[in-house]
Amino acid sequence: MSSSMASSSSTALSRLEKLLFSPKGSYEVTKVSDIPTWKETQSILARLQGREGVGVPTGTVPCEPETRTKKNQKTDSRTAVLANTFSLVWDDLTTLRVDCIVNAANRSFTCGGGINGSIHRKAGPDAMKQACQQAVKATTSMQMKRSQTAIDKSSKDDSNDTLDLDPLIGDCIATPGFGLPCQYVIHTVSPSLLSQDLLSQCYKHALDMALDVLKASSIAFCNLGCGSHFIPVDQAAEVALEACMEWAKRRLVPPPSQQPSSALQETHPTVPFRIIFCCYEESDLIVYRDKMLAKLPVSA
Repeated sequence: MSSSMASSSSTALSRLEKLLFSPKGSYEVTKVSDIPTWKETQSILARLQGREGVGVPTGTVPCEPETRTKKNQKTDSRTAVLANTFSLVWDDLTTLRVDCIVNAANRSFTCGGGINGSIHRKAGPDAMKQACQQAVKATTSMQMKRSQTAIDKSSKDDSNDTLDLDPLIGDCIATPGFGLPCQYVIHTVSPSLLSQDLLSQCYKHALDMALDVLKASSIAFCNLGCGSHFIPVDQAAEVALEACMEWAKRRLVPPPSQQPSSALQETHPTVPFRIIFCCYEESDLIVYRDKMLAKLPVSA
């Protein structure tokens, strides 16, 4: 690969990538079965490398088998599982037909700006508002603090639209998707300033809720903490990938040294689980693409 081709990959999508990632028509639904895994995406790019002058980003071409050490082969086996778990898509989160999408919620779990407002409006604002309020009242696992007077007041007045809440970053509630093509929406309180620990909690708590509570097999994330929350995309993407990969290695990919056991089978699901990063802006997609190439290289 020429140096010019490699250097351009971090600043623009190749023509082939535009065909792979390009959004479809407005409001057209995308099924999870139509979203390629990260391994499939890299395989397509590698097979078509060089055809008709198409550029492929550095790292997409699998290395030759003889160049891999035994240590790398062991690492590749776990990385391959993760590469079949993760996906990257350039799309509108509200058009994905997946089990769960994750909303960057505000502290009151009400309709706001950005992706949060879009999710509420397309789901049906009244239904989503009521579902969020009911989910907050019903949950027992949430870290959020509520004063006893607020609990008493809300129990006496079911029409109360405001809840005296002080939710913590990473708190999650789940609601139906209503008018959205997804089955559920997981609303997580996102940080407005970068804190790696707090932002990573948003991803891990949402993943735990999807797998353990909702029994989902697919989940799609927007760029949590970005946009109106003002966290730079580069930093937020780094946290997102690290948090999700750490969670996936713990929950989805048992270490090779561990022998199958009943306890292990309860921890690691047998049904394939999909984690999808959905980017609305091309510039965000490029950031995620380059970081995934570095963190999830796929070997032949």
